[in-house]
Amino acid sequence: MRSGSSVVAGHASSTEVLRSCFGGLIWMTLMVPALVEADTFTVRFADDAGEFSLRWAVEQANLTPGPDVIEFDIAGVDDDVHTITLKSTLTVTDTVTIDGYSQGNARENSLAEGSDASLRIVLRVENGRSLLALQGTGSLVKGLSFVGESLNYLTLAGGGSHAVQGNWFGTHADGSFRGAASVGVRVEAPDCVIGGAWLEARNVFTSNSSGITVSGHTDGLKVFNNVIGPTSSGGPSEAPGTSGVKVVFQQTLQSVQIGGLGALERNVIAHNQGSGVIVSSSTGTTIRGNSIHSNGRLGIDLAANFFEDGVTKNDPSPDADDGANGLQNFPTIDVLDVAGVPTVVGSLESTPSSPFTIDIYGVGVPDASGHGEGDQHLLAFDVTTDDQGLSQFDIPIDPEGFARFSCTATDSEGNTSEFCGIAELRGEEFTVTNLEESGPGSLCELLSQAAANGESAIDSIFFAVPGPGLVPISPCFILPPNVTIDGSTMPGYQPAGPGSPCARTYSYPVTLDAVPTGVWLDAGAALKGVNVEGRPVGIGAGILLEQVQLLDGLLLDEDDAAIRDADVTSGATVTVDSIGDSTHIENSCVEGSVLLSDFSGVVADAARITFSEIQGWIGIQGGVGNVFSHTTAVSPSAILPIDWLADGVLNPDAPTPPPVQVTVITPSTSAHSGPAPITSFGCTHQGDPDTAYRIEFFAGQSCSSHGHGPMERFLGSIDVLTDSAGTADCSAEIVTDVVPGEIVVATATGPGGTSEPTACAVVSEGQPSEVFADGFETGDTSLWQ
Repeated sequence: MRSGSSVVAGHASSTEVLRSCFGGLIWMTLMVPALVEADTFTVRFADDAGEFSLRWAVEQANLTPGPDVIEFDIAGVDDDVHTITLKSTLTVTDTVTIDGYSQGNARENSLAEGSDASLRIVLRVENGRSLLALQGTGSLVKGLSFVGESLNYLTLAGGGSHAVQGNWFGTHADGSFRGAASVGVRVEAPDCVIGGAWLEARNVFTSNSSGITVSGHTDGLKVFNNVIGPTSSGGPSEAPGTSGVKVVFQQTLQSVQIGGLGALERNVIAHNQGSGVIVSSSTGTTIRGNSIHSNGRLGIDLAANFFEDGVTKNDPSPDADDGANGLQNFPTIDVLDVAGVPTVVGSLESTPSSPFTIDIYGVGVPDASGHGEGDQHLLAFDVTTDDQGLSQFDIPIDPEGFARFSCTATDSEGNTSEFCGIAELRGEEFTVTNLEESGPGSLCELLSQAAANGESAIDSIFFAVPGPGLVPISPCFILPPNVTIDGSTMPGYQPAGPGSPCARTYSYPVTLDAVPTGVWLDAGAALKGVNVEGRPVGIGAGILLEQVQLLDGLLLDEDDAAIRDADVTSGATVTVDSIGDSTHIENSCVEGSVLLSDFSGVVADAARITFSEIQGWIGIQGGVGNVFSHTTAVSPSAILPIDWLADGVLNPDAPTPPPVQVTVITPSTSAHSGPAPITSFGCTHQGDPDTAYRIEFFAGQSCSSHGHGPMERFLGSIDVLTDSAGTADCSAEIVTDVVPGEIVVATATGPGGTSEPTACAVVSEGQPSEVFADGFETGDTSLWQ
């Protein structure tokens, strides 16, 4: 018997391992055979090495066949938190239970929401290494706090059947943020469980680039009852993570279950800068029952090439397109009041003569994509498609106070779709017939009536006033929650016509006179089809501005705002204050304006500007997580199209380098047998190791004075994956209208946002080519939204 160890009955550790791997009551029946003795090794010092250290205990357990237990008894005051700083990865090669709750005064979670666990053992990593790797079979890790800048906090490998319960990843035991890993838990083995369907099993993942990454042959993985993104109290982190769960590199159909409808099976996946769940290059990932909300991108993204690519459009039956989860189609729904009963009415078009399960979710703040996330699971029912691949359904629902809804479809092989488009439970409809500040039929009078209706449905305000009208809004400048002012109903309305965003024709006969107070938009409010004079100010979450002309600026200061098909006229000051998780500006014209810095100069984070046309504008002033994509940016010669710190070109070797490094390119153009020449790009990109980036190319007539733009035309993009040194070869051939003598610049978009543009590269004459390189794209901007 080794010093510091004692022989104990194997009942406790074996029970916990089996319970965590199989869940529910199954583990109890598996314990009928005779109990196996286990050695217990006790950690008494918080050193990295030496007798009675954690490293010593792991080494002893690895040398002792059979299941072992590592407990903690580090001397100190009961409330002391003990930090063990590891200088190299700890690797477990046997079956071991590492029990952080064995330390004095530690306590497991007892809350139904969030976590009140009291952790007393902290594992910290130095020099960016991985912290702990399980290479054996059937190990359990519980009651530990993982902190520090790390590649992976915990890796589940070897024979699998490992369990992870009651840990915090990215949050110190005192509740503070202390650095984060690229991956909280990396799963590379089968039959593992992260969390479990009881309160004490809940893990908390905060501020990691990916909370959980699943790669390889991981059949049988269950991810239950975790908090992925929020802090232990359920709110957003001061340093939000990039994505919640990533499922990548699966080679065959496998069973990966993220959440469920059983008691305590759902995960809370929220407040991540990117998508809640990303599934790429794999099938068989079931995502049901979770609370997925307030993420910067989609709730569920069935992505291509490891890179989030926005909403994947449905294809006609038999839904035969291939990709992540088979690119399973999502349903289409409305929620209607049928004889006083809220009713889900919808359809699913997919594989003919096949069974599916439809899950309906209540949506709090509408997602800027127009498609759902899902705050709360409300209803599940089964459907079967006919021989044409169509199923229609009509089923009552208890909305439980929600006014917006989304849904998913899951096939018989466990492939879950992305969330469908948001459906709204429509409330009362009002019509403006009076352009005065008050009185019957006035806008302010109708807004008061809508406010009195509460938030349980979406009220709409239409217009029936002959001819163009100037509608006073200042007396009623706060729009109630969940109210839409829809100017498209006014006679003479014409939506924006075809053409580039800054060259469209439109006619918006309703003008809201917002001088001097502006328009304050509360949660879920929307403006559609109107001119706005004054400063519209968004103070609530989930606002929508669509087909709107803004004549004097805009301030957004809450999450999930969306500006679509809008025109912000020359000379306006467009400012964004404390954006939060997500603001989208799409297919809009912004002229002569400054974006993404509040009035005091504080930078804002996590905005996405896509498919827009920007003229005379500093594209992005600082922050992290900002994405600038497929967007034409024509700026004065002295202003960068994208400027991280509003201080000119940022040196990658500066004391505070940009979150995303620039790409070096050497372009040439050559003739081709088709209708357009091919432009070849010889590229290198330096970023984070083993990370996906999207490289976008832009052209211009001549280089600006600062040598890094303008970005006058979007040309196309490719996806790249950096190697272990952070380097990627991004060579590509793209069909473009670029000619020799023009300039080309590129940007890189990754977890930290979008880089500043590269230095200008002059296009030279190249040799004719008949071959398209791998990763070729036509430049069709519908490929990434």
